[in-house]
Amino acid sequence: MPCVVPPGVIPGGSYLREHFGAGDVSIGVMFHHGMAPYAIPAPPPEFADAVLGDAGLDAFFLDLHAEGPAPVRSWLDEPGRTRMIGPAHDAADNAAYRLAGGSLSAWFDVVLHARNITPARPLSAATR
Repeated sequence: MPCVVPPGVIPGGSYLREHFGAGDVSIGVMFHHGMAPYAIPAPPPEFADAVLGDAGLDAFFLDLHAEGPAPVRSWLDEPGRTRMIGPAHDAADNAAYRLAGGSLSAWFDVVLHARNITPARPLSAATR
């Protein structure tokens, strides 16, 4: 469940960045709550997902390396937590499904955040 990156451990994405250089862009996909296909409640308030969910937008991209106000830069660069949910989720232990031990700006270049998610479904013939 928890995925904590110990100090000194190099995440796998760093090897991609080393190989592809500036052509590599790491995109974190985050959300606030929804169904996937099981119910996932709102994240704990100390998680980045909760802060981004309070932005008042249904969905957005956030460039984690863009210029910004000092408090925002500090928040993006300090160690934090975000959700790490795989094929199963126990809503009673919501906070256990996390990625910790680094900062958003170290993990990702861009975040795609959706406030509410729904299960994947096939496109209708009319939209193909």
